[in-house]
Amino acid sequence: MAKRRNTGPGISFFAFQDIITAVVGIFILITLILVLELAQRVETASTAPTEDIQPIVETIATLRQQIEQIESELTERFQATNRSSDVNAFNIEDKVEQLKQQNVSLESQIETSDAKTNQLAAENTIANAETARLSEQSAQLASQRNQIQEQTKKAEQIQEQANVLLGDESTIYRDEIEAGRYLTLITLGSGRIEIRDALTRSAKVFRGPKRLSQLKKWFSTTPMSHRHLLVLVEPDGASDFQTVEQLSTSNKASYGFTVVGRNHAVRLSYELEITP
Repeated sequence: MAKRRNTGPGISFFAFQDIITAVVGIFILITLILVLELAQRVETASTAPTEDIQPIVETIATLRQQIEQIESELTERFQATNRSSDVNAFNIEDKVEQLKQQNVSLESQIETSDAKTNQLAAENTIANAETARLSEQSAQLASQRNQIQEQTKKAEQIQEQANVLLGDESTIYRDEIEAGRYLTLITLGSGRIEIRDALTRSAKVFRGPKRLSQLKKWFSTTPMSHRHLLVLVEPDGASDFQTVEQLSTSNKASYGFTVVGRNHAVRLSYELEITP
């Protein structure tokens, strides 16, 4: 039996070819665009300023530091792990015993330190007491030194006074002649009356016609209970002696008299600063 020929329309690949052509064209276009963009990026990268790299460099340095820190921590942990691995079920008793011995040794050292501290405190107390004693002795020696210096000065003054007395031909009377009575010298000269009182350590001189009235006033204002009057009569002062004698008697004064020359020299002890 003969086959029938298909007389229908045939298959056309024209549309498929168009699609393939269009797709290939698109690929070519995309490739060209990518090539151009890549060329621009390469050019941009080659002309980029160097300062844009600095943040990247800093970031890299920071990362390196962090890496080093992490490595250091890992090393420490590894060492700690090694140390802890030394204590295991087999040697833990030895470690405990070793720690106990170390504790005993430390306690012994502490006791020794406490004993030394107490000893030093006791020595410090003794040293403070010795310092106080030496300070007291130093103060006493300073006081004695001052007293010696004062006595030395007094001795020098006495020696000077002794030298003065050795060269002085004056008659010297003591200030206090008996218990409770002091000497008062009344010198009668030519037109003058001189009074030197040991009780008050003072001197007065009355001159001229009013000398007798001034002497009377002195008698009236001066107590005589603690004084002894010694009247020294010079050749030119005999005329006033009677008045002095009357005043002494009327005032119940203890007195005496003696005749001296014109050039006589008489002193009381206080005038030489000598203790009677």
